[in-house]
Amino acid sequence: MSGHVRVRRPASPPPGVAHVASVVSQRFPHSRDDHLDADARRAAASKGFLPGKSKEYLPGGLSLTEGEVKLLFLLVLVAAGVRLFRLSKPDSVVFDEVHFGKFASKYIKTQYFVDVHPPLAKLLITLAAFIFGYDGQFDFKEIGKWVQSFDLQHPD
Repeated sequence: MSGHVRVRRPASPPPGVAHVASVVSQRFPHSRDDHLDADARRAAASKGFLPGKSKEYLPGGLSLTEGEVKLLFLLVLVAAGVRLFRLSKPDSVVFDEVHFGKFASKYIKTQYFVDVHPPLAKLLITLAAFIFGYDGQFDFKEIGKWVQSFDLQHPD
């Protein structure tokens, strides 16, 4: 038998009796007043409360200087200009339109087809085509085929 002696932990405080804060034990290092269980701690964290700190919201919001606002506006303006410059060129079918245009036409015509890829992108393209009045009649058969202009007005 070895000389190791197992030390017994101090007894738990009885139910209903507050833990004495001056006597700090290893088993109860904090008072029960600020104790939060896991769910309450998660709820407090989602509201921005830090554990053990005062119950105030963290500072938030957007604080930009006037120069930063001007720079942001200029950046958005340049980005829009780069993306919208010559948007109508080329006026023929390009590579992706051969595939996605066919899918959009089939969705609009409610024709059955099989595709191994997820349909979200094709459905979004179909939604945009539907909103702008595309009726599914253009065939999108070959790259470089000229796209005639569509009448975007709905027939009365």
